[in-house]
Amino acid sequence: MDIIERCALKETYLTDRTSLREYKRLYWYPDLFDYSLLRTSNRKMKSLVERAKEIAREKIAEHDFRLEEDNKKKSEGIFEEAIKETPSASHQDVYDKT
Repeated sequence: MDIIERCALKETYLTDRTSLREYKRLYWYPDLFDYSLLRTSNRKMKSLVERAKEIAREKIAEHDFRLEEDNKKKSEGIFEEAIKETPSASHQDVYDKT
Protein backbone atom coordinates (compact mmCIF):
# COMPACT_ATOMS: atom_id res chain seq x y z
CA MET A 1 0.00 0.00 0.00
CA ASP A 2 2.88 2.39 0.74
CA ILE A 3 4.14 1.93 -2.84
CA ILE A 4 0.77 3.07 -4.21
CA GLU A 5 0.71 6.08 -1.90
CA ARG A 6 4.30 7.00 -2.75
CA CYS A 7 3.60 6.78 -6.49
CA ALA A 8 0.34 8.71 -6.15
CA LEU A 9 2.18 11.57 -4.44
CA LYS A 10 4.76 11.69 -7.25
CA GLU A 11 2.02 11.20 -9.86
CA THR A 12 4.16 8.60 -11.58
CA TYR A 13 5.31 5.08 -10.94
CA LEU A 14 8.07 4.96 -13.57
CA THR A 15 10.75 6.54 -11.40
CA ASP A 16 9.85 4.70 -8.22
CA ARG A 17 12.61 2.45 -6.90
CA THR A 18 10.38 -0.64 -7.02
CA SER A 19 9.51 -0.03 -10.68
CA LEU A 20 13.16 0.38 -11.58
CA ARG A 21 14.16 -2.71 -9.61
CA GLU A 22 11.41 -4.94 -11.02
CA TYR A 23 11.51 -3.71 -14.62
CA LYS A 24 13.68 -6.50 -16.04
CA ARG A 25 11.77 -9.22 -14.26
CA LEU A 26 8.41 -7.95 -15.47
CA TYR A 27 9.24 -6.74 -19.00
CA TRP A 28 12.19 -8.85 -20.08
CA TYR A 29 11.74 -10.65 -23.40
CA PRO A 30 14.29 -13.39 -24.01
CA ASP A 31 15.90 -13.74 -27.43
CA LEU A 32 15.24 -17.45 -27.70
CA PHE A 33 11.58 -17.76 -26.72
CA ASP A 34 8.92 -15.84 -28.60
CA TYR A 35 6.11 -14.52 -26.44
CA SER A 36 4.71 -12.19 -29.08
CA LEU A 37 1.30 -12.44 -30.68
CA LEU A 38 2.95 -13.16 -34.04
CA ARG A 39 2.70 -16.84 -33.16
CA THR A 40 -1.05 -16.64 -33.81
CA SER A 41 -0.59 -15.25 -37.32
CA ASN A 42 -0.04 -17.25 -40.46
CA ARG A 43 3.57 -16.03 -40.78
CA LYS A 44 6.28 -18.69 -40.86
CA MET A 45 8.11 -18.49 -37.56
CA LYS A 46 11.57 -19.90 -36.90
CA SER A 47 11.62 -22.95 -34.69
CA LEU A 48 13.22 -22.91 -31.28
CA VAL A 49 16.18 -24.89 -32.63
CA GLU A 50 16.62 -22.50 -35.58
CA ARG A 51 16.63 -19.48 -33.27
CA ALA A 52 19.04 -21.19 -30.85
CA LYS A 53 21.46 -21.98 -33.70
CA GLU A 54 21.19 -18.42 -34.99
CA ILE A 55 21.95 -16.96 -31.55
CA ALA A 56 24.86 -19.39 -31.07
CA ARG A 57 26.35 -18.50 -34.46
CA GLU A 58 26.04 -14.77 -33.74
CA LYS A 59 27.73 -15.14 -30.35
CA ILE A 60 30.52 -17.27 -31.81
CA ALA A 61 31.02 -14.78 -34.65
CA GLU A 62 31.43 -11.85 -32.27
CA HIS A 63 33.82 -13.74 -30.00
CA ASP A 64 37.57 -13.55 -30.61
CA PHE A 65 38.86 -16.70 -28.95
CA ARG A 66 42.03 -18.49 -30.05
CA LEU A 67 43.25 -21.81 -28.68
CA GLU A 68 46.88 -22.11 -27.78
CA GLU A 69 48.66 -24.22 -30.41
CA ASP A 70 49.32 -27.12 -28.02
CA ASN A 71 45.66 -27.29 -26.96
CA LYS A 72 44.54 -26.93 -30.56
CA LYS A 73 46.59 -29.99 -31.59
CA LYS A 74 45.16 -32.00 -28.67
CA SER A 75 41.60 -31.05 -29.62
CA GLU A 76 42.18 -31.94 -33.27
CA GLY A 77 43.59 -35.32 -32.19
CA ILE A 78 40.50 -36.04 -30.09
CA PHE A 79 38.28 -35.03 -33.00
CA GLU A 80 40.19 -37.30 -35.42
CA GLU A 81 39.90 -40.25 -33.01
CA ALA A 82 36.15 -39.69 -32.65
CA ILE A 83 35.75 -39.67 -36.44
CA LYS A 84 37.73 -42.94 -36.74
CA GLU A 85 35.61 -44.62 -34.04
CA THR A 86 32.28 -43.52 -35.50
CA PRO A 87 31.01 -45.84 -38.23
CA SER A 88 30.48 -44.12 -41.60
CA ALA A 89 31.25 -40.65 -40.17
CA SER A 90 33.35 -38.15 -42.03
CA HIS A 91 34.50 -34.62 -41.30
CA GLN A 92 31.85 -33.30 -43.65
CA ASP A 93 29.07 -35.24 -41.88
CA VAL A 94 30.01 -33.59 -38.60
CA TYR A 95 30.18 -30.08 -40.04
CA ASP A 96 26.91 -30.43 -41.97
CA LYS A 97 25.00 -31.18 -38.78
CA THR A 98 26.09 -28.07 -36.93
